[in-house]
Amino acid sequence: MTDHLPNGLSSNPNSVYLFKKPCPVTTLNRLRIPEKNSLNFYVITKYICALLNGKGGTLLIGVEKDFTVRGRKLTRDDIDKFQRHVDEALKQFNPSVKGHEYSINFHPVSFEDGKKIAVSDFYVIEMAISSPDVDDLYFTHYDECWIQKPDDQIEQVPVTELK
Repeated sequence: MTDHLPNGLSSNPNSVYLFKKPCPVTTLNRLRIPEKNSLNFYVITKYICALLNGKGGTLLIGVEKDFTVRGRKLTRDDIDKFQRHVDEALKQFNPSVKGHEYSINFHPVSFEDGKKIAVSDFYVIEMAISSPDVDDLYFTHYDECWIQKPDDQIEQVPVTELK
């Protein structure tokens, strides 16, 4: 039982969304993390770094390549831990990323199969990354630099290219 991402996902972070129709959500500044890595904080920081080294953008977790919404099962404790891990990792970026430069929203997921069915504790995680104020390249807390490619993939910038 899955459906697709609606337009205006960011419009109201307190809404429960009903996913009915496929809507185009991919742009050069919107990335998805592959499902198998979606809660791997090392992978998440690579994607955030790529967005910071571009013009900012949105990172979606719980949405597949074809934009099918699966959501992620998260308890209140999982949500708190997620926010703390991201905050700690971004403080260690070089340059560090301040709290006002990103936001994290947890959008509750519901599905329709003849009738509306709320899926308890399932969320799409939306991370909005502001356009950086500095012209410097960002490095993760692992001292890695990542950029976004035109095909919405990311790649690490080899150190030899930075010198």
